[in-house]
Parts: sequence; structure tokens; C-alpha cells
Amino acid sequence: MRYAERNSVYGINKARLIKRVAAACLDFVLFALIAIGFSTLISTISNYDGYRAQLDAKYEEYGLYAEYDPTLSEEEQPTNIFCSAVVEGDACDLAWQAFYADEEAVQLLHTCSNITIVTVSVGILGGALITYFLIPLFLKNGQSFGKKFMRIALINTEGIRVKNINLFVRCLFGIYVVELMIPFYAIFYILSGSPGSIIALAVVSAILIADIMLMMGSRYGQAIHDMIGKTIVVELDGQAIFDTVEELQKHKQKEEQKNLEYAKKKGY
Repeated sequence: MRYAERNSVYGINKARLIKRVAAACLDFVLFALIAIGFSTLISTISNYDGYRAQLDAKYEEYGLYAEYDPTLSEEEQPTNIFCSAVVEGDACDLAWQAFYADEEAVQLLHTCSNITIVTVSVGILGGALITYFLIPLFLKNGQSFGKKFMRIALINTEGIRVKNINLFVRCLFGIYVVELMIPFYAIFYILSGSPGSIIALAVVSAILIADIMLMMGSRYGQAIHDMIGKTIVVELDGQAIFDTVEELQKHKQKEEQKNLEYAKKKGY
């Protein structure tokens, strides 16, 4: 057993919600900075700016950017950066048809879209792995930067020290896939104005509400990523953390024996 000599309990000392929220906010700031750094690096390596400049030139060549109309009021000005076809066969519709008939223009559009997807995905993955996996490996007890600051930690659902595999599954599948990538692409889908945006909004809302309800209402306050990784967030002060289930059981037996002896001595 490796833990500080202090008054500790062998049960689950669930962390307070306010401390978890504060830790999550601190971690998200760090995550965002790291993710932006990774995204910038991937964007530079892939020469996104160069491809984007070529694509912009194609947009200008076909006159696809919406122009400011001095005859319209500010409220009536186009809200989209691109022109919108009002009726089939109008100038904007013909411009878009010409654009999509240009194989080079279409290839540039696909290249920029693919680089954007890869850049964002890798950026978020890098931010998640460093913030929620590598830093907790270094700080021990599953503590991220925010958890370290708020003095809360992780144990697994057996009540013992969280294992590396639990941290990895929690980070990759719980945080990265479910709580970051699914909402990101759902929001991207909504902003693109594609059909079925209401479904994407429902998915994002469901994940957010589920996390809040689970942290507030489940027995050990496990969010989705905790349930996937089989982890529990606990108060570091007052929580005995054991390496194995056997050590935990032995400690319980010793505590129970001490309680019995104390009860006999007091005549209970």
C-alpha cells in the first residue's frame, strides 16, 4: 500500500461536484491550448494555407463570393460569404455549376475539407491524450492538472489504484470519442446547415444532459467517461488508495478487528 499516513477511509470518498467542475474547467483550458498547438502544426505540415489560397482564387474566378449591395439595408445584406442561388439558372446558380465542373476546383475543395477534418481530429486527439492520459500518468492517481490543483483523484470501480488501461480507455473512448468528437462533428453538421440538424442538436444535448445527471445522481457520481473507463473521482484527502484488491480486503479486516476490540473494551 502506498498512501500518506493520515486519517483515511477504505470506502469510496466521492469527490464534491463543485471541485470536479472547477477541475474540468482548468483541464479544458489546458486541453484547448494543446489541441490548438497540434492543429496548427498539422495545418502547417499539410500546407493548408497554400491549398486554401488556391481555392479562394477559384471562388473569386467564378464570382462565388457574395458582394456587398449598397442598395440594400444592413439587415438585408447576405449573411453567407458565398452567393446563394435564388432560382435555378440565375447567375449564382450558373457560377456554382461552372465551379463544380472544374475538376481542379473540386479537387482543391476536397483537399481543404480533408485537411480540416484531419487537423481538427488530430488536434483534439493530441490535446486529449496529453491532458487526460499522459499528465495523469506523470502525476499519479489519475490526477490531471485540474484534479491535482483541486486535490481530487481517480480510483477504479474496485476501489483500488486506477490502472493505466483504465486511464487510456477513459481518455480515448470516453472523453475523445464520446464527449469531444461526437459533439464536435454534430455541431459542425449543425453549422453547415445540413438537413437533420435537429438530430445532431439532440445528440449533443443528450450527451451533455447525461453527463450532468450521472454526476449528480449516480451512486459514485460517474460521468460517461468514468463509466466507460470504470473509474471513480474521489477526494484525495481522506481516501486510502491501495494497489490491489487483496490489500484493500486485508485493510478492511484489520479495521473491522480493531472496531470489534474497541467495542469489547468499551463494553458495547
